[in-house]
Amino acid sequence: MRVVFFWVPKASPDYDRRAGDVAYWLVEVEDGRAEREIGFNAQGKPILHAPTDRNMGLWTDSDREFAVSEFETVAATEFERFWAAVS
Repeated sequence: MRVVFFWVPKASPDYDRRAGDVAYWLVEVEDGRAEREIGFNAQGKPILHAPTDRNMGLWTDSDREFAVSEFETVAATEFERFWAAVS
């Protein structure tokens, strides 16, 4: 199995070493599905984002259904501002 994993690229290689540093996420949701995500550290600095050409993401690569009523919402312009800064 080790040989197979060596040749098959991981879906989010940057997440392997940085996901544990994420304190909170901003996730763009459409029809219950994550479209884009940005992970922030405890100091409020964005440290991960997906999807990109290198990373599929944690939430964007999952089958999780998001209900807006379960989470705090932010304005789309706020998400776009952060997305522009990281991409």
